[in-house]
Amino acid sequence: MASSPFAGVASSRAAVAHVQQLWKWVAALLHRTFFSQSGAQSDNPLVISVRRDPLTGCHFIQSVVLANTLSSVLVSTACSLFLGLYWDRCAYFARPLRWWVLMYSFLQVCTVPVRVVLFTSIQRTIARGGSIETCVSSVVASPAWRVSTWTGMALYAWLILGTVWWLQTERCSHCPGITVLVSGILLFSVLRAMLIAMAHQVLMPAPRPRADSSLDDMCPGVSSAAPAVIDALPLVKFSCETCNDGFSTSCSICLADFEQDDSIRRLPCGHDFHQDCIDMWLTRNKRCPLCMRAVDDNVGASKKLT
Repeated sequence: MASSPFAGVASSRAAVAHVQQLWKWVAALLHRTFFSQSGAQSDNPLVISVRRDPLTGCHFIQSVVLANTLSSVLVSTACSLFLGLYWDRCAYFARPLRWWVLMYSFLQVCTVPVRVVLFTSIQRTIARGGSIETCVSSVVASPAWRVSTWTGMALYAWLILGTVWWLQTERCSHCPGITVLVSGILLFSVLRAMLIAMAHQVLMPAPRPRADSSLDDMCPGVSSAAPAVIDALPLVKFSCETCNDGFSTSCSICLADFEQDDSIRRLPCGHDFHQDCIDMWLTRNKRCPLCMRAVDDNVGASKKLT
């Protein structure tokens, strides 16, 4: 008995539905891996750099991330090609340098995904006019960033071990190229660290206090708002009517949509946040997470920034 063509169509639709469901699950898993939605203020150096100077800090992070990503890919590719050509000939050394090079390449590759996510996330945030600090905080608080940090620590320890082995290894006539390769890897690692340090000094110099400057003048991005100022900010219950009044539909700190009867605060700059989210933020930083205008600056109050 021939099967009905409708049965085949139904089966195809079911397969497509399963694939879509699987893709949504994978996408949600990846989002939880590479992004955090805790909303807590971070003291990570990258977050502090964009908090102090969003534009310069953003350029510094993107430059370093892009340079590290490209160098990791190039070094790993070169090491893989070399080992693929001379793996057997590199087995005559007293120290397992070929295994050291292989593990070094693997550790370099492991740091690439989270760097790519950070770079692309900053690009998207700039394009839509979002908060760079919120974006960077979300990435550096994620499980993937913690794994990348541990991988970086393991990589530094592996470099130290490789340096010791390299110093104790004599030149081998069977595969002289591996000692040159290891020498290049060690030299490249030192040069890359020096370049990153120089870039930080040039792009992110430490603020120099003046004799006549106050704490707010020296660190305009990290002073907290007074409790009375926070309590005086407008507080409303979210509803369809507030949407019609020009209020936002989501909180840029926790990245969650506003729901019916949520307590919403509007800052003088016109940006809206959950009461709990922005109150916690303002106890540490009196400036708006999106536009960096201080809440005690009433210029442009109740006017939406575009």
